[in-house]
Amino acid sequence: MKRQILDLNFWSEERKIVRNSYDFNEHWAEIVKRFEARINDFYFSPIDRIKDPNELKGEGFTILTIQCALIEMFAAFKYGKIHKFDKKNIDPKYNYKTANECFIPFLHSEQIFENHFYKFDNNGKKLCDEPFSATEFYNKVRCGLMHEARTKG
Repeated sequence: MKRQILDLNFWSEERKIVRNSYDFNEHWAEIVKRFEARINDFYFSPIDRIKDPNELKGEGFTILTIQCALIEMFAAFKYGKIHKFDKKNIDPKYNYKTANECFIPFLHSEQIFENHFYKFDNNGKKLCDEPFSATEFYNKVRCGLMHEARTKG
């Protein structure tokens, strides 16, 4: 808890300094360092602790749930969006209501997902949902794990 309070104070101060500043400097370097530490400490290190090559008792569900959360986070960052569900439908344009608004296009665009959720034919034309459907992965895997702790279908 103490670390989170210190991080909150850090972000509050650094935000004021780097706002509208796109030159990479020591402030941005520290922000990147802390962001990387946060991702490693809260996501990748726990995945490493969960993985045990001698045990196969459902760890994959936990790991994939964490990975889906990371995919959504990186997608939201890429598109400059924040998740907020508001039934009044008066949200600013930077808010997204459903995760598929960022999640599926991210699977269709990032190189790490090439040949999984999209590929290029011999003429260089991009084919989405080849060999696997990003929409189906979103609905049956991501939503199943996040909302019901199971995969569907």
